[in-house]
Amino acid sequence: MLGFLKMEEDAEKGAAALKELLLSPDHHTGSVVRKDELPEDYLWPLVVKSVLKEIVDGWYYVSDGDPFDWDRPQYWSMAYWDFIAAYLESLYGENWCLGADDSLLFHAANTKVPRSLTVRAAGQATHFVRLPAGGELLVVGASVPAGAEPERRFGVRLYPLEHALLAASPGFYLMHPMEARTCLSLVRDEDEVAAVAAREVLAGGAARVTGGLISIGYPILAENILQNLDCMKLRVEPENPFREDVTVAPKDDSAIATRIRLMWSRMNDDVLDAESISFIHFTPRTPSEVKETMDRTRLEDASTTLTLDGFKVTKDLARGAAEGSWDYDVLSREAGEENVAAATGYIDAYRLVQTDILDSLTGGADPRNMLERFPKWHRTLMKPFRDHQLLEEDACTLFRRKELFIKDSDYIPVGPDEIPSAMMALGRLLPTERNPFIRAVLGAFFLDYIRPVERMSGVLARLYMNSQLISYGFPWIVIPEERHDDYRRALEEGFVDLKLDSFADLINELVEKAGGLKVVSQ
Repeated sequence: MLGFLKMEEDAEKGAAALKELLLSPDHHTGSVVRKDELPEDYLWPLVVKSVLKEIVDGWYYVSDGDPFDWDRPQYWSMAYWDFIAAYLESLYGENWCLGADDSLLFHAANTKVPRSLTVRAAGQATHFVRLPAGGELLVVGASVPAGAEPERRFGVRLYPLEHALLAASPGFYLMHPMEARTCLSLVRDEDEVAAVAAREVLAGGAARVTGGLISIGYPILAENILQNLDCMKLRVEPENPFREDVTVAPKDDSAIATRIRLMWSRMNDDVLDAESISFIHFTPRTPSEVKETMDRTRLEDASTTLTLDGFKVTKDLARGAAEGSWDYDVLSREAGEENVAAATGYIDAYRLVQTDILDSLTGGADPRNMLERFPKWHRTLMKPFRDHQLLEEDACTLFRRKELFIKDSDYIPVGPDEIPSAMMALGRLLPTERNPFIRAVLGAFFLDYIRPVERMSGVLARLYMNSQLISYGFPWIVIPEERHDDYRRALEEGFVDLKLDSFADLINELVEKAGGLKVVSQ
């Protein structure tokens, strides 16, 4: 009994020490903790309680079992890249970097947690390191390329872009065509490509790079590289490394913008090819019918869509927020202050969306430009949180300023610095899609993929989706609680595997169930 009480006391002290450590400005490894950063008496009880979970000997990450009432829980995906950077630096200093293929995935804004990661470490024996969740780290004893530097987001060391493209395995272009095209589109220095190819004698890589540039519509850049190589006495015949040619318009300076445009093109086909997609034709609705439908759906939608984002909001709570016939303090004690704020904000945002839709149907802006209303929807949604000081001011800004992680997901959302470019790319793409069902599905998916705001990106994504559906004659759909897991799984499939047919099928099914007109597509 005394031993149990001692462990509980040590766990409580350990929790306080851990929290202080993680909040310290000198702690630069996110949710990763080294054994020597906490007294052993505190460390072991936290491991027993699954607050800390072991990664490798002497290294831990803060898990979902933490006892703190923090704003967000911690997950392995949250710790992964911080661990990789800190662990390898502790062992090898600056004498390591990700392999060429894995460096290119990073350069292409693909930061999902890999099952297998390869790094090069100078002067080391090649070996495997086993990681949580069935992952593995392969350390290859090999030289590190000149110019390898830590990237800004997580601090992992990468091959320089041009060198990585030249050194990439031949299979990279076939296994990761989207990332390869993204990286090729970012090449700006043909002199550097030629210099590295000649210095490292990477004729095969140069053949694939020049052939790949021609394949994506950059023949002049490819020709400049070939001329430089010829001057350096390295003769190369371009070789197309892709199965098909896909033109990448040279419009973007960021990897994430190019990636989103390539994903858009690929996923557009997924939506059209998804089983039983049949909404090429639709029956227009009058403004009065739209208002009536949205009024009828409002409470159920508030309850289900907020529950899907982790709040506990019933129809009765939504009704109270809609009618205003309640005392805020009393209701907060009964239902929880965050739930009350979420319900209040959602009802107000829903009314605003309804006004914007009716405005567009009676001579206002084109409904296809509804993403322009996103900032105002977000401000309205977050107003109760600001008014009652439930969140830090940073959490209510239009674009989030912190990293965001998703529980039980291998996908890490777009980094804060990349969000403006990602949203600009999406804003250019949405109005170009003429089919409202495709626009609704892709708009909802990409807003969840980018997660531009710190709280309730998913809620805003579904508001946008429904604005497109109902503006063009489809019903306003509700994601029932029994389909929430299906919805999350379908999104995860899109995030990680870049396949959107399951998500499109689910939305299609819900449209049909809600009374959408089914017409077999021609």
